[in-house]
Amino acid sequence: MAKKETAKTTKLTKNALLKKMEITLQELTLLMSALKADRSTAQANLEAYQKKFEQLSEKLR
Repeated sequence: MAKKETAKTTKLTKNALLKKMEITLQELTLLMSALKADRSTAQANLEAYQKKFEQLSEKLR
């Protein structure tokens, strides 16, 4: 009986760990998406600033 309970507890523990890993993976996926969005925004801002800089440089010539 003790072996059966231990096996059941082990299975529950494994299932709980797998669920936690799944949640962690989802969190990492969301974080990566957010970082990509931040990177895209930063890239767009950089390009906008470069264009503005070029325009100002042209005016100074």
